[in-house]
Amino acid sequence: KSDQQSITFQLQFPQGKLYGRDFQLKKLTDACNNVGISGTSKIVFVSGHSGAGKSALVKHTKTLIKNDTCFISGKFEHLQQAKPLSSIDAALDEYSNEVVKQGQEKILQVRESIIEAIKSDVGVLTETFQCLSKIIGKLTSTPTEVHFIAAQNRFKFIFQMFVRAIATTSN
Repeated sequence: KSDQQSITFQLQFPQGKLYGRDFQLKKLTDACNNVGISGTSKIVFVSGHSGAGKSALVKHTKTLIKNDTCFISGKFEHLQQAKPLSSIDAALDEYSNEVVKQGQEKILQVRESIIEAIKSDVGVLTETFQCLSKIIGKLTSTPTEVHFIAAQNRFKFIFQMFVRAIATTSN
Protein backbone atom coordinates (compact mmCIF):
# COMPACT_ATOMS: atom_id res chain seq x y z
CA LYS A 1 0.00 0.00 0.00
CA SER A 2 1.11 3.52 -0.56
CA ASP A 3 1.47 6.05 2.27
CA GLN A 4 -1.66 7.84 1.06
CA GLN A 5 -3.78 4.74 1.52
CA SER A 6 -2.59 3.87 5.03
CA ILE A 7 -5.02 4.29 7.88
CA THR A 8 -4.02 5.75 11.21
CA PHE A 9 -5.75 5.08 14.49
CA GLN A 10 -5.66 7.27 17.54
CA LEU A 11 -6.34 6.12 21.05
CA GLN A 12 -8.55 8.72 22.72
CA PHE A 13 -9.77 8.89 26.29
CA PRO A 14 -12.77 10.97 27.33
CA GLN A 15 -11.92 14.28 28.98
CA GLY A 16 -12.59 14.51 32.70
CA LYS A 17 -12.73 10.75 33.24
CA LEU A 18 -10.50 9.22 35.90
CA TYR A 19 -9.31 5.65 35.68
CA GLY A 20 -8.36 3.52 38.68
CA ARG A 21 -9.02 6.31 41.18
CA ASP A 22 -12.44 5.31 42.51
CA PHE A 23 -11.18 4.67 46.05
CA GLN A 24 -9.28 7.98 46.30
CA LEU A 25 -12.14 9.88 44.68
CA LYS A 26 -14.63 8.45 47.17
CA LYS A 27 -12.39 9.32 50.12
CA LEU A 28 -11.96 12.90 48.91
CA THR A 29 -15.62 13.49 48.09
CA ASP A 30 -16.70 11.94 51.40
CA ALA A 31 -14.26 14.16 53.29
CA CYS A 32 -15.55 17.26 51.49
CA ASN A 33 -19.24 16.41 51.72
CA ASN A 34 -19.03 15.60 55.44
CA VAL A 35 -17.50 18.95 56.34
CA GLY A 36 -19.75 20.97 58.56
CA ILE A 37 -22.03 18.06 59.46
CA SER A 38 -20.46 17.69 62.87
CA GLY A 39 -19.10 21.22 63.07
CA THR A 40 -15.76 20.15 61.66
CA SER A 41 -13.50 21.53 58.99
CA LYS A 42 -10.84 19.63 57.11
CA ILE A 43 -7.61 20.13 55.29
CA VAL A 44 -6.73 17.29 52.96
CA PHE A 45 -3.32 16.81 51.42
CA VAL A 46 -2.94 14.67 48.31
CA SER A 47 0.54 13.36 47.70
CA GLY A 48 2.19 11.13 45.15
CA HIS A 49 4.75 10.92 42.42
CA SER A 50 4.95 13.42 39.60
CA GLY A 51 2.53 12.57 36.80
CA ALA A 52 0.41 10.26 38.97
CA GLY A 53 -2.78 12.23 38.31
CA LYS A 54 -3.10 14.12 41.60
CA SER A 55 -4.20 17.36 39.94
CA ALA A 56 -6.79 15.56 37.80
CA LEU A 57 -8.11 13.81 40.91
CA VAL A 58 -8.44 17.10 42.80
CA LYS A 59 -10.08 18.90 39.87
CA HIS A 60 -12.55 16.06 39.37
CA THR A 61 -13.36 16.01 43.09
CA LYS A 62 -14.18 19.71 42.97
CA THR A 63 -16.89 19.05 40.38
CA LEU A 64 -18.56 16.45 42.61
CA ILE A 65 -18.82 18.22 45.97
CA LYS A 66 -21.65 20.32 47.38
CA ASN A 67 -21.74 23.90 46.14
CA ASP A 68 -21.70 25.38 49.63
CA THR A 69 -18.34 23.76 50.41
CA CYS A 70 -15.31 26.00 50.13
CA PHE A 71 -12.85 23.94 48.12
CA ILE A 72 -9.44 25.42 47.43
CA SER A 73 -6.35 23.72 46.13
CA GLY A 74 -2.70 24.49 45.70
CA LYS A 75 -0.09 22.60 43.80
CA PHE A 76 3.53 22.19 44.75
CA GLU A 77 5.56 23.09 41.70
CA HIS A 78 8.90 21.35 41.38
CA LEU A 79 10.49 24.62 40.22
CA GLN A 80 9.30 26.31 43.43
CA GLN A 81 11.40 24.11 45.74
CA ALA A 82 13.09 27.17 47.21
CA LYS A 83 9.67 28.27 48.47
CA PRO A 84 8.53 25.38 50.69
CA LEU A 85 5.03 26.75 51.36
CA SER A 86 4.27 27.45 47.69
CA SER A 87 1.35 24.99 47.52
CA ILE A 88 -0.27 26.52 50.60
CA ASP A 89 0.38 29.99 49.19
CA ALA A 90 -1.36 28.97 45.94
CA ALA A 91 -4.36 27.62 47.86
CA LEU A 92 -4.60 30.78 49.98
CA ASP A 93 -4.36 32.91 46.84
CA GLU A 94 -7.34 31.00 45.44
CA TYR A 95 -9.19 31.52 48.74
CA SER A 96 -8.36 35.25 48.79
CA ASN A 97 -9.64 35.65 45.24
CA GLU A 98 -12.89 33.86 46.15
CA VAL A 99 -13.41 36.17 49.13
CA VAL A 100 -12.69 39.28 47.05
CA LYS A 101 -15.17 38.10 44.38
CA GLN A 102 -17.91 38.03 47.03
CA GLY A 103 -17.55 41.74 47.73
CA GLN A 104 -16.56 44.22 50.39
CA GLU A 105 -18.94 42.92 53.05
CA LYS A 106 -17.42 39.43 52.81
CA ILE A 107 -13.88 40.84 52.86
CA LEU A 108 -14.66 42.76 56.06
CA GLN A 109 -16.27 39.70 57.66
CA VAL A 110 -13.30 37.44 56.91
CA ARG A 111 -10.77 40.13 57.87
CA GLU A 112 -12.51 40.59 61.22
CA SER A 113 -12.50 36.84 61.89
CA ILE A 114 -8.79 36.56 61.08
CA ILE A 115 -7.74 39.58 63.14
CA GLU A 116 -9.89 38.45 66.07
CA ALA A 117 -8.22 35.02 65.98
CA ILE A 118 -4.57 36.04 65.65
CA LYS A 119 -4.61 39.67 66.79
CA SER A 120 -1.28 41.47 66.40
CA ASP A 121 0.40 38.43 64.85
CA VAL A 122 -1.54 38.90 61.61
CA GLY A 123 1.55 40.49 60.03
CA VAL A 124 3.37 37.17 60.28
CA LEU A 125 0.81 35.72 57.88
CA THR A 126 0.81 38.58 55.39
CA GLU A 127 4.60 38.51 55.26
CA THR A 128 4.60 34.78 54.55
CA PHE A 129 1.49 34.67 52.37
CA GLN A 130 1.35 38.03 50.60
CA CYS A 131 -1.87 37.05 48.82
CA LEU A 132 -3.71 37.47 52.14
CA SER A 133 -3.15 41.21 51.94
CA LYS A 134 -6.11 41.23 49.50
CA ILE A 135 -8.27 40.48 52.55
CA ILE A 136 -6.30 41.71 55.54
CA GLY A 137 -4.40 44.62 54.04
CA LYS A 138 -0.67 45.18 54.16
CA LEU A 139 0.46 44.62 57.71
CA THR A 140 3.87 43.76 59.03
CA SER A 141 4.90 42.04 62.19
CA THR A 142 7.24 43.48 64.74
CA PRO A 143 10.57 41.70 64.38
CA THR A 144 11.56 39.87 67.52
CA GLU A 145 14.71 37.99 68.35
CA VAL A 146 13.64 34.43 69.06
CA HIS A 147 15.23 31.05 68.63
CA PHE A 148 14.46 29.30 65.32
CA ILE A 149 12.42 26.56 67.01
CA ALA A 150 10.39 29.14 68.93
CA ALA A 151 9.75 31.10 65.72
CA GLN A 152 8.69 27.92 63.94
CA ASN A 153 6.32 26.98 66.77
CA ARG A 154 4.90 30.52 66.79
CA PHE A 155 4.24 30.35 63.05
CA LYS A 156 2.55 26.94 63.35
CA PHE A 157 0.32 28.26 66.14
CA ILE A 158 -0.59 31.42 64.19
CA PHE A 159 -1.33 29.39 61.07
CA GLN A 160 -3.49 26.97 63.05
CA MET A 161 -5.48 29.87 64.51
CA PHE A 162 -5.80 31.39 61.03
CA VAL A 163 -7.19 28.15 59.59
CA ARG A 164 -9.67 27.90 62.45
CA ALA A 165 -10.80 31.46 61.71
CA ILE A 166 -11.46 30.88 58.01
CA ALA A 167 -12.63 27.25 58.12
CA THR A 168 -16.11 28.08 59.34
CA THR A 169 -19.51 27.95 57.70
CA SER A 170 -19.60 31.75 57.55
CA ASN A 171 -16.14 32.23 56.04
